[in-house]
Amino acid sequence: MSENERIAVVTGVGRSQGIGFEVCRQLAAEGVTVFLTARNPDAAKAQADQLNSENAGKEVRPFSLDITNPDEIKQLDDELDRSFGKLDILINNAASVGPFGEKSASADLEVAVNVLNTTLFGTWRLFQVLLPLLRQSGAGRIVNVSSGAGSHGDEAFGLTH
Repeated sequence: MSENERIAVVTGVGRSQGIGFEVCRQLAAEGVTVFLTARNPDAAKAQADQLNSENAGKEVRPFSLDITNPDEIKQLDDELDRSFGKLDILINNAASVGPFGEKSASADLEVAVNVLNTTLFGTWRLFQVLLPLLRQSGAGRIVNVSSGAGSHGDEAFGLTH
């Protein structure tokens, strides 16, 4: 690894039509080594293979990661530390949503807990574990991708009365 090589992790890249996939493409084109992560290892590999076959620039590495699983987060941290000793860019794109337009009075709380475990606590846990590697970068960056789904007052995306 050269001293100037930049390393990125992008979470939640399970499909080639999503924001995370395009972020991976553009980072690789800028010369960044990208860890493309998805819960499904086959999806991660397929997306990385597609980007690598397009000669996107730098290597895109698939990595199976469920951000609600502390063991998988630790495996990612170990791989990054062993291979690079730093992390320059963390793109938190993984998320979970409940049914659009559900009512707060009748919302399925098990689904709500799953959404919070992924979107809030999983992202938070990942950040905490990877923070030492981000600090090793000297210019570490974190980007949190969001959407209207976080706005509970929005009738299309959030909980309504």
